[in-house]
Amino acid sequence: MIQLTGWNWNFGGPYQFTVNATGVPNYVIEATTNFAGWTPLETNSITPYDFMDSDVAGRPQRFYRVRSLP
Repeated sequence: MIQLTGWNWNFGGPYQFTVNATGVPNYVIEATTNFAGWTPLETNSITPYDFMDSDVAGRPQRFYRVRSLP
Protein backbone atom coordinates (compact mmCIF):
# COMPACT_ATOMS: atom_id res chain seq x y z
CA MET A 1 0.00 0.00 0.00
CA ILE A 2 1.28 3.46 -0.90
CA GLN A 3 0.02 6.62 0.82
CA LEU A 4 0.91 10.25 0.22
CA THR A 5 0.59 12.43 3.31
CA GLY A 6 1.76 15.75 4.66
CA TRP A 7 1.10 17.81 1.52
CA ASN A 8 2.71 21.23 1.85
CA TRP A 9 3.40 24.12 -0.50
CA ASN A 10 4.38 27.66 0.36
CA PHE A 11 3.86 30.10 -2.50
CA GLY A 12 7.10 30.43 -4.43
CA GLY A 13 8.72 27.51 -2.62
CA PRO A 14 9.04 23.77 -3.17
CA TYR A 15 6.11 21.36 -3.09
CA GLN A 16 6.44 18.64 -0.46
CA PHE A 17 4.76 15.41 0.59
CA THR A 18 5.64 12.20 2.41
CA VAL A 19 5.51 8.76 0.77
CA ASN A 20 4.60 5.82 3.02
CA ALA A 21 5.04 2.51 1.18
CA THR A 22 4.09 -0.59 3.16
CA GLY A 23 4.90 -3.91 1.51
CA VAL A 24 6.26 -2.16 -1.58
CA PRO A 25 9.99 -2.76 -2.06
CA ASN A 26 10.56 -0.06 -4.73
CA TYR A 27 8.46 2.78 -6.07
CA VAL A 28 8.69 5.66 -8.51
CA ILE A 29 7.41 9.21 -7.99
CA GLU A 30 6.04 10.69 -11.21
CA ALA A 31 4.64 14.07 -12.25
CA THR A 32 2.49 15.43 -15.07
CA THR A 33 0.89 18.70 -16.11
CA ASN A 34 -1.72 17.20 -18.44
CA PHE A 35 -2.30 13.52 -17.46
CA ALA A 36 -1.21 12.52 -20.99
CA GLY A 37 2.42 11.81 -20.14
CA TRP A 38 4.08 11.07 -16.81
CA THR A 39 7.70 12.00 -16.03
CA PRO A 40 9.62 9.95 -13.46
CA LEU A 41 11.16 12.21 -10.81
CA GLU A 42 12.67 9.74 -8.34
CA THR A 43 12.90 6.01 -7.72
CA ASN A 44 13.15 4.98 -4.11
CA SER A 45 12.72 2.24 -1.52
CA ILE A 46 12.83 4.36 1.66
CA THR A 47 9.67 4.66 3.74
CA PRO A 48 8.63 7.06 5.01
CA TYR A 49 10.28 9.34 2.45
CA ASP A 50 9.95 13.13 2.42
CA PHE A 51 9.76 14.20 -1.22
CA MET A 52 10.51 17.79 -2.24
CA ASP A 53 9.91 19.18 -5.75
CA SER A 54 11.75 22.45 -6.28
CA ASP A 55 10.89 22.52 -10.01
CA VAL A 56 7.42 24.04 -9.63
CA ALA A 57 8.14 27.65 -10.59
CA GLY A 58 6.37 28.75 -13.77
CA ARG A 59 4.08 25.70 -13.84
CA PRO A 60 0.38 26.56 -13.58
CA GLN A 61 -0.36 23.06 -12.30
CA ARG A 62 1.48 19.81 -11.61
CA PHE A 63 0.05 16.48 -10.51
CA TYR A 64 1.86 13.62 -8.80
CA ARG A 65 1.49 9.90 -8.46
CA VAL A 66 3.55 7.15 -6.87
CA ARG A 67 3.47 3.63 -8.22
CA SER A 68 5.17 0.41 -7.22
CA LEU A 69 7.91 -1.11 -9.34
CA PRO A 70 8.38 -4.83 -9.93
